[in-house]
Amino acid sequence: MNVHTEEGWHERYEAFRQQLRQHLLALVDVLSPLSGVSPDDLQKLQDAIQHVSGLFSLVVLGEFNSGKSTLINALLGTHLLPEGATPTTDRIHMITHGPVAAIVRRGDDIVEWTYPAEWLRALYLVDTPGTNTIFRQHEERARRFIHRGDILFFLIAANHPFAETDRLYMDLLREFGAKTVLVVSQTDRLGGTDELAQVLAYVRDTARRLFGVDLPVVPVSARLAFQAAEATDPGERRALQAESGMDRIWEIIRRETSAESRARQSLLTSLRVGQWLLNRYRPLVEAQLAQWQEDIEFVGNIEAQLATYQSEAIGRLPLLTARLDATIAQIGERAQQSLQEDYSLGNVGREIARHLLRIPFLSGPPREEKEGALTRFLQVDVPEQLGCLLHDVDASVRREGEAMVRDTVQHVNRYLSPARPALTSRMIGEIRVPASETSPSAELEEATKGLEQALRESELVPFVQRWTALARGAWWRTIAWEVVVLVAALALSYYVRTFVPAEERTQLYIWIVAGALVLGSLALALLPLRRAWARRILHRAIARLQKALQTRITQRVQRQVQRYRDTAETAIAPFGRLVRTEEARLHQNVARINEVEASMLSLEIMLSSEQEG
Repeated sequence: MNVHTEEGWHERYEAFRQQLRQHLLALVDVLSPLSGVSPDDLQKLQDAIQHVSGLFSLVVLGEFNSGKSTLINALLGTHLLPEGATPTTDRIHMITHGPVAAIVRRGDDIVEWTYPAEWLRALYLVDTPGTNTIFRQHEERARRFIHRGDILFFLIAANHPFAETDRLYMDLLREFGAKTVLVVSQTDRLGGTDELAQVLAYVRDTARRLFGVDLPVVPVSARLAFQAAEATDPGERRALQAESGMDRIWEIIRRETSAESRARQSLLTSLRVGQWLLNRYRPLVEAQLAQWQEDIEFVGNIEAQLATYQSEAIGRLPLLTARLDATIAQIGERAQQSLQEDYSLGNVGREIARHLLRIPFLSGPPREEKEGALTRFLQVDVPEQLGCLLHDVDASVRREGEAMVRDTVQHVNRYLSPARPALTSRMIGEIRVPASETSPSAELEEATKGLEQALRESELVPFVQRWTALARGAWWRTIAWEVVVLVAALALSYYVRTFVPAEERTQLYIWIVAGALVLGSLALALLPLRRAWARRILHRAIARLQKALQTRITQRVQRQVQRYRDTAETAIAPFGRLVRTEEARLHQNVARINEVEASMLSLEIMLSSEQEG
């Protein structure tokens, strides 16, 4: 018995039904837009979705003249369907419960009947056209109905079991995993029980080889069942009924058509249709992905090369900006030279000679001339050198970038033109070098102004002017201090000579000279300290300038390289978009097929556990 309560299985199966419906609808979304999917298979999928909430079906299959219609009539207890030695069933006959025995709809493929049999309230009975006839459309109609059968009675004539068409049908039943009962019909035509036993053993062995499992095998004689129904003697009726085998058929029908069994088997039927379609079309999806793989790898290779171009172009930046380091070094050298001269002791002497002693040949070049030369170098020569450097860097990057864009477009067009003209027709846009939307000269001028602004922001020129003024003040303070020390020394010497006895003067003169030398040296020692302080500030200013210039040039080159990479990607974008769109779609299809397959497998396990319970 099922371990679940009778009250709970309805809710469980309703949840299962909703899950299965969602999985099948997801499969519709995958297969519908897929090229190469058969309309018949899409119809099978729609049938499976409808069957999730539909009636349980008992389908009778087999060769023509195997007794299918006779078996159904025996189940109904009347000769409702036509019988005969020739193919009498050319369409699908569906029989459901109704108040009277009548045809309610007759179509090209299906004839719908009603019959007042109480057991038909739980299911519908299906008679299919026979196989192995000259009318191939009859056989096709039967084949197209197999996937809708919750339980299949496959009739095998006892006097010629497992004809070739029977084996073909069995292969199809195995593919769908349909629940099948092998009905060995017309057993009354055999010579006796021994022959029947041989036939049944042959059928079981053959079915085991074909299916890999043991299928139920039921011997039946519908003719004997009708004879039993017509017999007046109860003993004779029971004997004929037992010999007909119909009791076993009814036992199977009652077992398989209980409410819970019907619900479970209906879900399994639809689920296995979905699994069959998954197994059928997974190779197609994977094959389509494989067909695009060369294009995917080609686009990936192009993208990788563009990324390599960008990284290599930026990596060569130190080589392109080596002249910048030379210019910065020149700035530092000339500034250091000027600083050294400004705070040198010799400069103090020259200033004394120039301003106090008025000795022209000792004074050297005027200080204003030196200051003007350094300022002109910083304000005129350096910007010119930076402009030339930026122009050369810009030209180098532009030549390489334009060549890269042109070569990329040519490479893609060569790839497409001979072997993939169909792809070109599917692309939105052309693969060509786009026209430049910016003026290189205007961009270069703007970048040059940026470098000049960085030079101004470094405040190197104001710093040079400031340290010159500071140096001049230091000179005069040093001169004034030395004069004060000299005057003081002279005054003390005069005092000593005037008021100090002669025997004591020598020692005092020594102290006066020593003191003057010490105090004078203190003033001169301040000049190197001031020079070291100015040198540190100069180093920081030059480092800031170098960093600012390198940053601006690097940003300029990075923008250029990125623009050329973007231009190349834009040029081949129609092909790249098409390939990436197809790649995403196919990978999504594979992922969704895997997801649906896993969900269906999980649902199948749950339904199987319900059956085992």
